[in-house]
Amino acid sequence: MIRIRRSKGQVEKNGPKEERQSNIETIGNDILTIKILTTKWGKLLRITKQRNTNFEFTASNEFGLVSDACPEILSTYQNTLYLRGEDKHADKKILVLPKSSVWLSKLRVAVKEYNEKYND
Repeated sequence: MIRIRRSKGQVEKNGPKEERQSNIETIGNDILTIKILTTKWGKLLRITKQRNTNFEFTASNEFGLVSDACPEILSTYQNTLYLRGEDKHADKKILVLPKSSVWLSKLRVAVKEYNEKYND
């Protein structure tokens, strides 16, 4: 049996406590914020703040941020992250990131540029 103690970030496995092997990175600010959770199984993405919906933004590195229906990463559009949109039931959806570190680097640049452009 495995129990997770969320408040202390520890995992119990019928015996001594072990520190959870994870790391959370926050990308962005009050306009668009994305959290990346790194686990031993891979990286997971969740949009935690998004002020605007129904937009398309392309960063200088050709990476696109699109708010249409719901958060998605499509294999056919590898340089695009689909953000929250009209499907409110899927707003808290957790996505599995592509294994490419280049994809994540491009995402960081795109979110930074988007936040700079729309900062009031």
